[in-house]
Amino acid sequence: MKIFVWLLFPTILAFSLSCGRDETPRPTEEPKPPSAQERAASFEGAAGVLCAPLESDEKACRAEIVAILETAEVRQMDGLVRKLEVAKDPGQVVRVLKEDLPVEIGGAIRRQIDEHHAVDYLHEIKLRQEIFFSVMGEYVDSSNAPASFADADFYPPEEDGKVGRWNIECDSNSTEPSGWCKLAPSQPPKTTDFQYVTVGWNPKDPSPPGQFVRDPSRRWYFALARRKGVGGASPTTLLMTSEESGIQKLP
Repeated sequence: MKIFVWLLFPTILAFSLSCGRDETPRPTEEPKPPSAQERAASFEGAAGVLCAPLESDEKACRAEIVAILETAEVRQMDGLVRKLEVAKDPGQVVRVLKEDLPVEIGGAIRRQIDEHHAVDYLHEIKLRQEIFFSVMGEYVDSSNAPASFADADFYPPEEDGKVGRWNIECDSNSTEPSGWCKLAPSQPPKTTDFQYVTVGWNPKDPSPPGQFVRDPSRRWYFALARRKGVGGASPTTLLMTSEESGIQKLP
């Protein structure tokens, strides 16, 4: 009998301990939401990654991207901040933004980035126009009309309602190369929705449009970047001229 009791003792002890134990499940602790400082740092980091490729407009780009991120819905911000902290390149950041932000906010960020890339590209066209003039004594038209342009002169052309890819082939043996081949700028980002045209002075040109060049008695050039309104967004037109060092956003 004693032996039987001793054999049952571990079971009796375990039962007694379990009776006195509180088996009520404890609620799991929610992770603390990021502080305002952590949130701001993550947004700055994301904006820095997205705007880093820009040459001339990075500071303004970063400020605008941070402002857009701060408008996101509060319930989505905590997970977004954590993911942005580990995103290392523009592709990862874009994927995070697409997954965690409303479509309209992600679209606003993309449109803002595209606009800054367009500003950069207009600065490159400006530089190429000046280089061409220093060698040839005249500026370059990418349009078919002297001193002006038509809707069809914007490049890349539209394909199925969307801006097509930049696909200009330049023949070094051609006696009449296109204006873009004369300028030989780099290709703009492939994801951009902007189209471009540039018009420049040569001795045979009539006066240019007054809204683009104030003093046609001086040698001049200008370029436009335009994005048509898509998905509820307003259209955007940017202007670069020989008379201004900066880029103007036209109403």
